[in-house]
Amino acid sequence: MTEAEKPHTVTLELKPETVATFGHLPHEYFGYAVQWAEYETWSVEETANLLAGCVPHRPLFLKGTDHADLDDTVITWENRVRLALKEGSLVAFKHKRYFARTFIKSQNLLDWVDAAGFHVPEELRRAFQLRRRRASDFTYTTPCLEAVNWTIHHFWEGKKPDQVPPPRKIIKTMRREFPELDDSELEMVEHICRHPTTLKTRLE
Repeated sequence: MTEAEKPHTVTLELKPETVATFGHLPHEYFGYAVQWAEYETWSVEETANLLAGCVPHRPLFLKGTDHADLDDTVITWENRVRLALKEGSLVAFKHKRYFARTFIKSQNLLDWVDAAGFHVPEELRRAFQLRRRRASDFTYTTPCLEAVNWTIHHFWEGKKPDQVPPPRKIIKTMRREFPELDDSELEMVEHICRHPTTLKTRLE
């Protein structure tokens, strides 16, 4: 293939903080995974990015060797997804609103991944676990309400106030169970659940 025959690509130059966001498993990844897990359909490009450990809107052809390697991973995932759509392992969905782009049904995505023996980020699995947990509750809920119910069940029900662990230990446990909540939200949940007679130990 001559230079003239090669596909024309544009190398994007971004600010340092943006480059970090578009790297592999950036700090923002889990938040995006939780958000996208709530969506019934994903574009093929979004699917490839998330499966590769990237934020869903990451563009290709960013500057730098690390980004080139990550591009290869994303493109590999995109080829796998398109082949699975062709074979029927994943369900395709055409969206007329977006110029007939191909979307997939996200519900059985991890089933396909596991059946094929592929590895995906653990953060993506945790995001889908949150989706299933919320879908199993037919009443209105939010992550904070779920954390309140979980904390009451695991730390307070059937126990005397002086038998409950101190706040910091409860918050540490909640942080593992509800990674989508920030520290201020975890402290609020812990404070709501704590028995009034033990509030004086809140900072202990």
